[in-house]
Amino acid sequence: MRITVDLSPLDHRHFRQHRETLAEQLGLPTLPAAVVIRALLTELAEQPELASTIRNRIAAEIARK
Repeated sequence: MRITVDLSPLDHRHFRQHRETLAEQLGLPTLPAAVVIRALLTELAEQPELASTIRNRIAAEIARK
């Protein structure tokens, strides 16, 4: 399945910088965004505390709108 996500320029820059840092730490020339997203989804599924943190952030963002 394929998804598309719209990011603000600042969020995109932070994500790109994080991927570049990870690639460097892992000794890779590049690190595809999909690899990072898949790892994040795995951590979200395996860590109840992280899932709770994400849920709370989403609830706060919805409440601000």
